[in-house]
Amino acid sequence: MNKNSPPKYPLRFFRWYCHSDFLEDIEGDLLERFEKRAKEKSTRSARWGFVKDVIRLFRPGIIRPITGIKKMNAIDILINHFSLTFRSLVKNKGFTAINLTGLTMAFLVCLFSFQYISFELSYDNYHKNGDSIYRMVTNVKTSTGIKLESSAIPAAPELAEQFPEILNYTRIFLDYLLVQSNVDNYQEENLAYAEASLFEVFTFPLVKGNPKTVFDAPFNAVLSESAALKYFGTLDCIGMELKLDGTTSSFVTGVMKDIPENSHFKVDIFLSLSSLTEVWNPGRATNWTAFGCYSYLLIDGNSDIAALNKKIGQFIDQKIQRGEASYTTELEPLTDLYLFADPRGSRTGSSVHGNVDNIYIFGIIALLVLFIAVFNFINISNALYIKRAKEISMKKILGVGQTQQKFQYLLDSISFSLFVCLIAISFFILFTPTINQLANKPIIGNAIDHYSLYILVFGLAILVGILSGIFPAFVLTNLKYDRLLKGNIKLGSKGLLLKNGLVVVQFAISIIMVISAVVVAKQLNYLQTKELGFSQSQKLIIDFHFDESIKRNEKTIKEKLKSLPGIMSASISSSVPGRSGRKSMTELPTKNRQVEELYTDAYYVDYDFINQYDIKLIAGRGFEEDRPSDHRQSMILNESAVKTLGYSDPEEVIGLPFLQAGRWKGEVIGVVKDFHFNSLHEKIAPLTMSIARGYFTYLILELNSNDVKNTVAQIEGMWKEILPELPLSYTFEDQTYEALYRSEQQLGNLTFYFAMIAISLSLIGLLGLATLTSKDRIKEMGIRKVLGASPLQLMILLSRKLMTLSLIGLIIGLPISIISSNKWLANFAYRLELSWWMITPVIMIILVLSLLTIGSQVYKASTVNPTESLKSE
Repeated sequence: MNKNSPPKYPLRFFRWYCHSDFLEDIEGDLLERFEKRAKEKSTRSARWGFVKDVIRLFRPGIIRPITGIKKMNAIDILINHFSLTFRSLVKNKGFTAINLTGLTMAFLVCLFSFQYISFELSYDNYHKNGDSIYRMVTNVKTSTGIKLESSAIPAAPELAEQFPEILNYTRIFLDYLLVQSNVDNYQEENLAYAEASLFEVFTFPLVKGNPKTVFDAPFNAVLSESAALKYFGTLDCIGMELKLDGTTSSFVTGVMKDIPENSHFKVDIFLSLSSLTEVWNPGRATNWTAFGCYSYLLIDGNSDIAALNKKIGQFIDQKIQRGEASYTTELEPLTDLYLFADPRGSRTGSSVHGNVDNIYIFGIIALLVLFIAVFNFINISNALYIKRAKEISMKKILGVGQTQQKFQYLLDSISFSLFVCLIAISFFILFTPTINQLANKPIIGNAIDHYSLYILVFGLAILVGILSGIFPAFVLTNLKYDRLLKGNIKLGSKGLLLKNGLVVVQFAISIIMVISAVVVAKQLNYLQTKELGFSQSQKLIIDFHFDESIKRNEKTIKEKLKSLPGIMSASISSSVPGRSGRKSMTELPTKNRQVEELYTDAYYVDYDFINQYDIKLIAGRGFEEDRPSDHRQSMILNESAVKTLGYSDPEEVIGLPFLQAGRWKGEVIGVVKDFHFNSLHEKIAPLTMSIARGYFTYLILELNSNDVKNTVAQIEGMWKEILPELPLSYTFEDQTYEALYRSEQQLGNLTFYFAMIAISLSLIGLLGLATLTSKDRIKEMGIRKVLGASPLQLMILLSRKLMTLSLIGLIIGLPISIISSNKWLANFAYRLELSWWMITPVIMIILVLSLLTIGSQVYKASTVNPTESLKSE
């Protein structure tokens, strides 16, 4: 730029706003004044003077009039853009439907997965002091392995006195009891024994009662709002009576807000801890090896947790009289308990644990489904934009700026993506109950309140729109007129590689998800059909909650019930397969005659239990009623216990002496074949069986399968006669076992649904690509047909490339799916083995569906009359 000339931009601004009638004269005057100032003063002064003159002249009378000039404001431009977009969508109805369906399904999957993950990560985060609360637990190491236990009742108070880092503590002992407010209103409840510090450590707001005095006496009860309404129909229930197990009176002293669903334990009734330690089981108050209590410590935030845990371990080491077993403690952060802590033994289902693997699985699934849908959207949209190349060229010729065109095509994609996102959110809100049912928990409360989730998905939708609009906005608009007008736009080698690679990845993802769904379903079927080593059919289990009248009169009650025509047998025990049972320390001699201390599962049963469950005796004898010594002085082991002691032949352990719980002595009289008394996640552990009436709590009835409903009604009638005060609470053995795999069942259902969505999206995308390919090559097909090509040859020619890409995707996805499936199966001690016969049908079905999808469109193109396909446009 010449420094002796007037400034360029002010001159341009003047020419823009000045009325055309005055422009020439005024511009001449401005230039003369500029030259005069430059001669008299300086060029710099002249340039500043020119800028001032331009600004002074910007006034009515000189500015060109705007009346009569057609202008488009921002709103007009947007309306025009949206109008063009809408016409394009309507013109390509089929492809619009494909994109709409695919993206809606993908955004719905993302909404579900993200909300599920958010809910799983939110467990126990609502407590005010959550970051400073730790659960103290105990690991018991014996020759049988490490047993994961909770803590002893006396531990927390003494630790709080000993260590100033512990600011406060509270203890919770989970249990379940029959609770009733009247004869007809009763239910088996998950409840817990607790102390007043519960409301200081945790954030459980009371709506009725004084938190400092609610647990002052045994059998004081604090109810959740839900429990208060269920049993009394009102929150004003202070002082009202509840019956526990049909005999013990409990009085309501407080009502609290319901514990949120995202809590690692969920109970509706808290009883005072003194109910257990002063009345029902006083020995626990001072027993350091009687576990079952959950101790929660509120620890100073500046404390070294590892150092504190070490000091706690040393202190407890002095308190516990050790035998062969060794005890170590752990301090587990409250917010880690649900996902990252190991499950600890409990008699109740109110303590729950999640699976962090499910979070990874659902997150990956959401992204994979989104990838497939986005690929379809991008690929089909780009193909349609290529068909609009002439439109882009004409706009250029008519003067539409390149920036404006880029804006329009980005706006097209983003608007469509946001519109689909709104539809997905609407479905998400509308089907909230169904989504909660799929998740098997209320992951969505008030659907409208999940703003952060919707903002996240909106951001995702904008990103999807940008990715889809990049090609037309930054590639097509940069092409020259001649290429755009001819419509002869071909993707380069990189573009083709990307497009083909996305097809391959899409089908690889589909095969991974479908095979994973099949493996989960097969494993669940394996769990449900595997021989467990005992008979579980038609077993009705009555939990009588240690009722003394039943234990005293067990023989008479069993005989009365067996007199009913629908009952084949009856037995009584402390444990049943599929439920957490008791554990006990048992001393037994090993193969080399050293005494081994085994911490084993312990079943206390009657004389009929083994026969009723068809548990196979492989050595020695069973319990016999005419042998008085069999009560407490005889023990039966399972095969795993025999192997743990080092014996290879079960007959070798017959007659061995035992000492159980430090007080019961006797000898081993038999060995039973291993049976799965726990879930198939775990290897069969050592088990002892003996007769001890004091521990009985289950009455097991084997029913005749002819008329179960009528038999249950008869049982209920007789129960009211023999035990009028104790409500009848029962379940079936097969239901108990099914509950062990509820998490896997839920995962299986969701994996199946997501796999169907993934393969559907892949096939929909394949349909769109096949349709576009057929239309692009319609004239070529006409020429080939005129030259003698058969419809079959044309079909092979058109479908070969897409089928090849699909096949490559399947080949890549196959080993990945096998590796991931084997990794998931590793969570089970007992699992099926993957075989080709399981996977081959899946591959064949996907290939056939792909071939039919492509063939449906290719067939139409190959059968078009050449005179139609060769017409000039």
